Amino acid sequence: DHRDLHSFPTRRSSDLRLILVAAAVGHAAAACPQVDVEVEEVAATGGWKKNTDVAGYSGTALFTWTGGNHFDISNGGKHGLLTYKVNIPADGKYEVAIRNHHDDPDATESNDCFLNVNGNGWIKVYSEFVDQWHWMSKVDAGHGNAESPPVYNLKKGSNTIQISGRSNGFSIDQFQLFSTETCCSTWTAGAYECNGGPAVTNTAVAPAAPEVY
Repeated sequence: DHRDLHSFPTRRSSDLRLILVAAAVGHAAAACPQVDVEVEEVAATGGWKKNTDVAGYSGTALFTWTGGNHFDISNGGKHGLLTYKVNIPADGKYEVAIRNHHDDPDATESNDCFLNVNGNGWIKVYSEFVDQWHWMSKVDAGHGNAESPPVYNLKKGSNTIQISGRSNGFSIDQFQLFSTETCCSTWTAGAYECNGGPAVTNTAVAPAAPEVY
């Protein structure tokens, strides 16, 4: 395992291994319904490059978007489409967190990808932490200050998670879906400790109430 102390995903208790559909593997915590998926469980497509170039990744590899910049929302799903079928342990509202890395000195550059859950439409998901692996995954629905994590109403069983390329140089390692009703958001100070992981300080500004998709 290549993860450092501060990079472990959030959880409340011991892992319960789940087999996910379509060659994806994950695990869920009993007190905190959660699924983790390594991005390399499907083949890299389009401009996604499977590599081990950024230290601190989990699993066997990470994906880096080496294709062009496709900023307009109409490009969602058109470049480097990755599709995962994940088995959700229980009905409820789930936050999606993508463990990501970007090293542009400008925190607003090379910092995003597109996300689609169960065909509910493509959204831009981005992070503002530079040169470090982090779980921050933000949505700005109003293109202003209404930032919030992406949250979805999901049903128990198979759900479809899709990611596609947006900004050159953005790396992803794994993604996580966890219940917002019983887990602590990765936005919250002390969230990792709350969910049973190591204590770290999240310096992110508290988000607005999430828009549920």
